[in-house]
Amino acid sequence: MSVTHETTRITWTIRPVIYLPMVHRQEAELPACAYGFKPHASD
Repeated sequence: MSVTHETTRITWTIRPVIYLPMVHRQEAELPACAYGFKPHASD
């Protein structure tokens, strides 16, 4: 797909994406860094 504006042209490729159900991830162990994650407080 391409978009052209005056003399600038932007082109990118569109590809299908396969999303895996989250149910399969319940058995997986999270990496150690996931347990150290602290979400930022919202302003």
